[in-house]
Amino acid sequence: MRIGRAPRLRGDILVPGDKSICHRAMILAAVSSGVSEIRNVPDGADCMSTAECLGDLGAGVFLDGKTCRIRGGLSGSNRRLNAGNSGTTMRLLSGVLAWQPFESSISGDESLSSRPMGRIARPLRRMGADMTCSESMTAPLFFRPSRLRGAAIAQETPSAQVKSCVLLAGLGAEGITTYSERVPTRDHLERLLSYSGARITSSRGSVSVEGGAPKRPFSIELPGDFSSAAFIITAAVTSPDAVVTIRNVGLNPLRTGLLDALLRMGADITVANERLTPYGEPVGDVTAASSRLTGTTAGPSETPSMIDELPLLAVAGASARRETVITGASELRKKETDRIRAMALGLSMMGAAVTELPDGLIISGGLPLRGARVSAMGDHRIAMALSVAAMSAGGGETEIEGGESAGISFPGFYETIRQITRSQSC
Repeated sequence: MRIGRAPRLRGDILVPGDKSICHRAMILAAVSSGVSEIRNVPDGADCMSTAECLGDLGAGVFLDGKTCRIRGGLSGSNRRLNAGNSGTTMRLLSGVLAWQPFESSISGDESLSSRPMGRIARPLRRMGADMTCSESMTAPLFFRPSRLRGAAIAQETPSAQVKSCVLLAGLGAEGITTYSERVPTRDHLERLLSYSGARITSSRGSVSVEGGAPKRPFSIELPGDFSSAAFIITAAVTSPDAVVTIRNVGLNPLRTGLLDALLRMGADITVANERLTPYGEPVGDVTAASSRLTGTTAGPSETPSMIDELPLLAVAGASARRETVITGASELRKKETDRIRAMALGLSMMGAAVTELPDGLIISGGLPLRGARVSAMGDHRIAMALSVAAMSAGGGETEIEGGESAGISFPGFYETIRQITRSQSC
């Protein structure tokens, strides 16, 4: 992808449905009774991996445009499940496979097969799961029929995927499963569980689910994915002449850490028409405009609420006056690629002064970005973050090797950029 400086951004747009909620809703529908309906389904590769795995397991999965209907009930598969590049698919579905009465296995592409799965293997085995994997605690994962028991699981590393895996395992366990976390992580599954009739209780720092509780079918519409909207928001606040509104965006407070950080940096961002979906997710319309940013600090208590958006905070930091410091983000090294290394290399190639930390980045700010040849390293979020950086860079176009990987989570990303720039530079 070749992207030049965007002199002007204008638009009133929608972004794809929330990927994080979609995974959870699909899996919950597959273990519920009856037929559930999910609308505004994103067509990125990750959610399609979840849908295909559930279909292979015997659930009735019917896709019609942006609507997905799922008939609950799993009967097993005679082949290995393929999660593609989706860590969410593999980790969340493992919580369900652990209590099924049939053997199963799941793997993914080369990137996913190198990512750590010990973080779900340990709690699942503690609950009684017969689960095996490689010596390096990576995929493929194998499950044999097990009788799970409710347990008290404490957070090792802040991870909504691990929490969701444990709670989904708890649905098939005897007794009560409690997950405690020192740092709050996104709670989409908890809201969906409550809406579907599962017996779930939350208190400060912990959530408990009772096994065997009935789960009724549900019908929901997904809000726009904040993680997708974040790229457009950051492009607007770092561009010289921009006013962009994104409608119907999910505003779960455990997802919008980037919004808080940008506001702290002086970003011109407003939220209007705030409301709740029937299943309890906050939604609103976000307008972002050109801003004069000042550097900020984001530490371990804050980074889990913007773990997917931290590459964008680095881009904003490169456009800001003064220093931006990101720490407590070692989880970024275990994503589709090492996102700390990828952003340090990419922004440095574009002229930013970046220092790589074991768990984050220091971006000095104040140095104008310039067009360069950079690599997305096969990571969709790096591709889009570097594209946003390119939109405010001078000195010619930026060439992003592997930019097409944006389609994994935001297939219409480059078309959306064309829409708000009204140019053919992408």
